[in-house]
Amino acid sequence: MLRSMAAACAAICLAVTVSGCAAPSAWRPEGLRNTARNLLAPKKPVFYFDRVSPDPYEAVKVYVDSRGDLYPEDRPGVAGGLPRAFVPSGYRPNWWSLRTLMNDRSTRSPQPAVGTLLCGRVARGSTAERMCEAAPDYSRWKSLQAELWRDKARSVVAGADDDTVFVVLLHGFNVARGDADYAYAKASLSAASRRPGTLRFIEVHWDGGDTTSAWNRAQYSGQFVGLGVRQLLSEIRAADPKGAARPIRIVTHSSGAFVAGGLLGDSRLPNGTFWRTFSGSCAGRPASLDAAIKDRMPECADNVWARLQLAQQVEPGGPPLIPPPAYDDIRILMLAAATPAQTFTGGGPPKAAGLMAPNVQLFVSVNRSDEAINKSGFGPTTPFTSDTTLGALKDDYCSLQRNLDQRRSQNPADKHRAYGFEFTREDPIPRGWWRRPTGEGKAWMAARASEDERQAHSLPLYLDQAAFDRYDVLNLFMNYSGADDPAFLARLKANTTRLPCDGDAE
Repeated sequence: MLRSMAAACAAICLAVTVSGCAAPSAWRPEGLRNTARNLLAPKKPVFYFDRVSPDPYEAVKVYVDSRGDLYPEDRPGVAGGLPRAFVPSGYRPNWWSLRTLMNDRSTRSPQPAVGTLLCGRVARGSTAERMCEAAPDYSRWKSLQAELWRDKARSVVAGADDDTVFVVLLHGFNVARGDADYAYAKASLSAASRRPGTLRFIEVHWDGGDTTSAWNRAQYSGQFVGLGVRQLLSEIRAADPKGAARPIRIVTHSSGAFVAGGLLGDSRLPNGTFWRTFSGSCAGRPASLDAAIKDRMPECADNVWARLQLAQQVEPGGPPLIPPPAYDDIRILMLAAATPAQTFTGGGPPKAAGLMAPNVQLFVSVNRSDEAINKSGFGPTTPFTSDTTLGALKDDYCSLQRNLDQRRSQNPADKHRAYGFEFTREDPIPRGWWRRPTGEGKAWMAARASEDERQAHSLPLYLDQAAFDRYDVLNLFMNYSGADDPAFLARLKANTTRLPCDGDAE
């Protein structure tokens, strides 16, 4: 009895602590009501069946499922695509992927098989039809996905000139509709850039689950999504006449940080749920893709493929490896990073390397007042939840900076850098003696955010803060070439919000 009560209490606390990603005031009455609803509601996939559309010129939209696979898009003049399909409750979370659903032929009366719902009415000649035909064969499916990523990369490169900068946007988990925040992000980054006309945005919409109870599920998906975006950047470099010289900017919010970990290197250590949760009997095995396919365990095939890619491990007869993106200038701005520094410093199974992409500069916000990554007062290392320390604790950020400094001391050619900024909001609405907003407070008021949002985890709030003169983060991120630029170093030295770490190299 006591054990069951303890388990129930732990479940409630877990739901409350992670619910901050969607509702920051988790311990207030309205937050507790939301938590109760989330506990009663089953974990749900997001699915983008009804949202995929041709790319607008100014922004390329990328819709990715829980296994890092692209949704089909209709080619001009070819109608069709996937219908909006209801996925029966009780479906195992590790089956929340396009391929497993397309391949499903089991009936659940009175509903027909999900595969029939998805594939029964797609148009002849459409990409959706090709995906439905490829779904039963894993190798054929991965080959088709590689082709779709190449097509997507060409749409990114099309029309880009020598001055174009590619900006990748990565949202966090429990985001069913990320369009509004992405619109705000594009406006904020364009306003901060001295040359806004050179920016081409790549919006990544990924299935991190719907409802806050999908937290562990999102970590599982995040590694696959990171590998998908890695494939996109690899294909962009191959299709782009400018090649590695193309500037790449990546902006992440919340759980988007561990997606970036899978994109930039081997992030297996801090995301242990990738190997344990939702894997069932195939956790850690089978040893090869052939065995996974032969055993007809689609989740095992996915896991083995991802493990080989993250570790950059060559297997005889295995899949071609997709290396981490290799560009001359990659900068990543991580706001409210819901992951530990180990995502990028590495260690663990077996000798996970962490950050592997070259020439990466990391800009990191650290905020002790963010109720989501600080787990509503329980702390970013709360038991039964995965650590969210990089965006919450100075010491964890400094461990990342020391790791990169050590790499450079061992290899003078290494160009990895990390810059941390203090984002803790003692008073989110600074006011004068007449209780009227002043300075930064006016900007928050102009954004029409609620009082809770000003104290919270929202991406627009973080972008506002990063744009304020006192922080200067968006300016530093968008307009300078980094450690080789004397003007950048001068502004960085004068920045009063930069986090000091012992033994700062710069």
